[in-house]
Amino acid sequence: MKNYILCLETSSTNCSVSISNENEIIYTKESDGEGYKHSEFLHSFIEESMVNSKIEYDQLMAVSVGIGPGSFTGLRIGLSSAKGICYSKDIPLITINSLEILAHKYKTTNEEILVPMFDARRMEVYFSVFDKNHKLLKSPTSRILSEDFFHDFPNKKKVVFGNGAEKCKSIFNSNEFKYIIEISNPSSKEMGEISYTKFLKKNYANLAYCEPLYLKNNYLKN
Repeated sequence: MKNYILCLETSSTNCSVSISNENEIIYTKESDGEGYKHSEFLHSFIEESMVNSKIEYDQLMAVSVGIGPGSFTGLRIGLSSAKGICYSKDIPLITINSLEILAHKYKTTNEEILVPMFDARRMEVYFSVFDKNHKLLKSPTSRILSEDFFHDFPNKKKVVFGNGAEKCKSIFNSNEFKYIIEISNPSSKEMGEISYTKFLKKNYANLAYCEPLYLKNNYLKN
């Protein structure tokens, strides 16, 4: 039996759709351009992914969606689409913190802590902290960049990436920091293993009451 999961990530400018079978991503369609065009692209990306994967909606075991933080509009579009499919096919909804999805873009065996970070305008960022095995050390939060920003993690090598990394680099540039600027936005390509693990544990979201992880009202509104 195949365990197909539809994965959606719309928290950034990257409109990203993947189909996974257990831990493996078998098809991805995404576009990361200037601006937010998810309302134009998401439905067609889902249809293309299903057709090219030769999968019917009735074969899906669940839908997984990046829940934020991120773009106010993008998150609403992604979650609304995910809920619609789940309701119509009576399948569970899986939600994943978008910073965790971004964290899985970076693989390491070194003793480092991972700091995926989103720009939240002015000098504020949205960030989370993970160990080298992607175990959560600090839940998603918002904070203004200041000298005591990393006081909870002194004397540790910090790998900072995401679209907020450049802003962080302008303040913190000691040898304790490594910046991976090319890792910018999360992708549904990184959602397969996380989604399947949650599926096996039946760690599902409440379809009726699930909301995006905004952290504050209408942040990153577009």
